[in-house]
Formats: sequence, structure tokens, C-alpha cells
Amino acid sequence: MKKSIVLVLATIVITLISGCSTVQITELEQLNGQPIALQGQSVAHLNAENWGLYFCGIPLITGGVEEADTTAWFSDTVNVPNVVNLATKTARKIGGRKTLDMTSEWHDVGFILYVKKCQVSANVVR
Repeated sequence: MKKSIVLVLATIVITLISGCSTVQITELEQLNGQPIALQGQSVAHLNAENWGLYFCGIPLITGGVEEADTTAWFSDTVNVPNVVNLATKTARKIGGRKTLDMTSEWHDVGFILYVKKCQVSANVVR
């Protein structure tokens, strides 16, 4: 029983420290010479994700949307427009002028205490 409580508390602390929003960037070298756009110079493929913990529809802890790897408290930031904003902001930082082939996915898991997750994927070109 003590081990279970310690494991749950450790998981909560790690979650709180790490932030709930991430952006992963696949650089050109990892694309094996494959172009990701018909026109323009390929820069990268990126995947932005934001998730949060909710209780009865009230956001407890969610990912920050101003930059990746940040946390927001009691703020409903897990939605497609916020994650698109994070993705396009990151695309501009890495030298992109356009984001193409953007897709999004949104879902929640649970009932009273649940996790909401939103993901956006796009190709970045100059």
C-alpha cells in the first residue's frame, strides 16, 4: 500500500514539474531526403500536443500555450485553436513561412476525473 501511494505521488510531482504541452520537431536530416511540400523549401515536420487533468469539467492542470513544456493552472487551454497557435509559433521560430497539411486530433478519457488531450501535426516550409 505504501509503495502504491509513493508511486502515485511521484507520478503527480513529475507531471507537475514537466509541463503538459510539448512540441516535437523532425528535422530535414531525419526525413531521409523526402520532400514534405510540392513547392517551397522543406524545413521540418512538427507535432504539437497539449493535455490536461480535469475534474467534473473544471481544468486543474493543463499545458501552457505560450510556449512548449509549460504548465497552466485552472485554465482550459486544451483545445485545437490553442495548439494550432503553439504549432505555428514554433514553425515561425524554426524559419518556416508556411505550415501545410495541418491535422488535429482531440479527445478526452475518463468521467469525473479525466484527461483531455489535443494534438496538431503540420509540415513546415519556407
